Amino acid sequence: MSEYHRIVNIFVASPSGLDPERKAIRQVVDETNRRNSSYWQLQFKPVGWEDTVGGNRRAQDIINRDLETCDYFFGVMADHWGSPPHYQQGAASAYTSGFHEEYELAQKMYEAGSMRDIFLFFKDIPQDRLRDVGPSLQQVLAFRQKVRDEKKPLYTEFDTLDVFKSKIGDALSKIGWETTKPAATKNISAPGEENLEDTTLAAAPTSDAGEYFLASETRRFLADVINRKGDRNVVSNVDLARMRLIATGLSRVGNDIRAPLKILLFRALSI
Repeated sequence: MSEYHRIVNIFVASPSGLDPERKAIRQVVDETNRRNSSYWQLQFKPVGWEDTVGGNRRAQDIINRDLETCDYFFGVMADHWGSPPHYQQGAASAYTSGFHEEYELAQKMYEAGSMRDIFLFFKDIPQDRLRDVGPSLQQVLAFRQKVRDEKKPLYTEFDTLDVFKSKIGDALSKIGWETTKPAATKNISAPGEENLEDTTLAAAPTSDAGEYFLASETRRFLADVINRKGDRNVVSNVDLARMRLIATGLSRVGNDIRAPLKILLFRALSI
């Protein structure tokens, strides 16, 4: 039986020089889709200048048209601001780079309600670059400070490609669970604070002793976590928040609320 998956378009914006990071986003999207699409019932699709079809128009206009079809904006910055976009001869440019134009358009879409959220990822700048700050890096630093001061878009920083992949994965998981279970994950970005009202992820809606006690969605999630390989970074903060929610659904009066977490892992091993 075929499944219907909602397509969630994510626009990937960055100046030049960040090809490894752009490639990494697509790799993480593919892996996230493979692991989670069946129970999120959605499919992430990255959109960027790599996908832009040429036309008889200003290149940035075509890219902007693609941006307008997207639900989320992922912007990646390092130490380069980029070049001003091309305009018709004699026309004044309101933007200092293609990234700048894309970001401002995403902000307008967010304010209008057509863009669901904006995520920014800032790569650490080497100290030797900070000792020789040219015009391009000055614009990057000014933008980073503006984002920090305004505290509007969600932003984070990274140093290595592995850390970047982990943060992209966390962002995708946040979107996935919020989209699928808004009531159960409204506080998912703060996994240390448990939102324990919705327990439907844990118990299967049946009283038949011959059927699984845990809902199929929960069993798939737990089996996936147990079968992951690598260090502790393969389990995200969002995963931990969901396990807390499931454990609460299994707790009973007089039981240690933390004990079900261990029980869940033993149950999942036999799935």
